[in-house]
Amino acid sequence: MKYLLASLVPLSPILGYLAGDSYFFITPLFFFLIVPALDFLFGRDTTQYAEPNSKAGSMKFRIILYFCFLLQLLLVMFGIYLGVLYDGENYFLIGHLVSTGLALGAFGLVSHELSHSTNKWERLISLIGYSSIFYPHYFIEHLSGHHVNYCTPKDVSTSFLGESLYHFIPRSISGSLRNAWRLEKKKATISGRAAWTFKNRFILLMTISLLTLFGIYSIFGSYAALFYIAQGIAALLVIECANYVAHYGLERREISPGVFEKGSVEHAWDTSFWFSSLVLLNLPRHADHHCNPSKPFQLLSYFEKSPKAISGPSGMILLSFFPFLWARIMDPIAIQYRNHLQIEDLDSNCGLKGVLSQKEI
Repeated sequence: MKYLLASLVPLSPILGYLAGDSYFFITPLFFFLIVPALDFLFGRDTTQYAEPNSKAGSMKFRIILYFCFLLQLLLVMFGIYLGVLYDGENYFLIGHLVSTGLALGAFGLVSHELSHSTNKWERLISLIGYSSIFYPHYFIEHLSGHHVNYCTPKDVSTSFLGESLYHFIPRSISGSLRNAWRLEKKKATISGRAAWTFKNRFILLMTISLLTLFGIYSIFGSYAALFYIAQGIAALLVIECANYVAHYGLERREISPGVFEKGSVEHAWDTSFWFSSLVLLNLPRHADHHCNPSKPFQLLSYFEKSPKAISGPSGMILLSFFPFLWARIMDPIAIQYRNHLQIEDLDSNCGLKGVLSQKEI
């Protein structure tokens, strides 16, 4: 049950609030200092995990996910509670709100994990999770856009070599909105129905998010609604920071116009350090996730040939805040891997050898 350490992330803002107003910094301290320090201390996580030999063995990991999702909802309600308490003067509450948004963004990994499930109820839970941070369209774009086009020019969630975090974030947010709408509109056209209906998931999910906001405003007041919006913005910014780190500077070769080589474990940065793997439910093993999107988090594998980042996700996100340092450290590493891929006949290690036509869905 080591993965229960993941509960430290959503609980940290609440514990900081209970400790007193001036402890609003506990979550940033934990995420950006303690986690990278422990990653440095314990090193990389190269453990390979075997399939559980019983259904009960698999179910305990799903229970951890459900428990973490309940903590995520608790955190959303906590942010609303902060808004109810805010009187326009207690600025410490704003600090606690930022911590809440940071934790919600880091814990977007639960919605991400469940979005890849084949179970319709788990996918519904994922939609609720994304909707709670005003990012429901990400469910659409991530599955049908990013996982098809990652590390190609078509992907809005892949950061390019030399691109700063501050250029990437607005491009990714606006691009994911456009792509989600385009994908749902195309789906409606193929089905022979109008795009402007509630069968369009983009419209349905955005409507639900807005109705939720209106309900919070009506019941709890304007500050609660503003805090709800603010924590959602903070959370989605953290998600986009993670997207920036995940594939920075990596690219799949274009075999012919519009046709790219298939993705491999060499097209995502490995940030698999021991402590990060525990508190972020193996999110650092992003390379295997792209090869096997529906593989449960506890079974994701470590690949030696995946490009190696210098720290776990939180340490890499912290580094990305400083574009000059990021470029100075990461660009030479990314260029080295790109040059390596140009002279190597790729074998993805996950049954993806060959080429794939990246036609739009």
